[in-house]
Amino acid sequence: MKIRQDWEPRFREKVDQRGPDECWLWLASNNGKGYGRYRIDGQNYGAHRLAYELENGPIPEGKSHHDHCVLHRCDVPLCCNPRHLFLGSQKENVADRDRKGRTPNFKGTANPAAKLKPQDVRLIRRLYPLHSQREIAEMYGVARPTISYIIQGRSWSHV
Repeated sequence: MKIRQDWEPRFREKVDQRGPDECWLWLASNNGKGYGRYRIDGQNYGAHRLAYELENGPIPEGKSHHDHCVLHRCDVPLCCNPRHLFLGSQKENVADRDRKGRTPNFKGTANPAAKLKPQDVRLIRRLYPLHSQREIAEMYGVARPTISYIIQGRSWSHV
């Protein structure tokens, strides 16, 4: 995005600027995942991305906003201190997240979309030789590949 001077003062009011090496926390709204957001001309932007641009200039454009991510050295999503921010690819962003131990746990019932419970999975594994994967999928209201992954141990392996 092009940096425009008219929104910068209001943006800076929403950042708790502390010492040069401390985290500067975003004080306004967030995107529900812990990252600050700031609205300009009806469009939401990541506060950390705007903070990076204010200090370093525009983020290089790519095919999507994931081509150039703004990563946090401090691992604090609300931080807007430009010294804590650096550019990386989506692949580097995921590797950084995993290295810092922030990989989300979506196993089993921790997945908000889960339709099965551990006891269902145990029964599915016993039912398989007696019933087809398609029949079992219909019994539980899930897709046939879900049953296949359970039987192969590719999902629900922790049960």
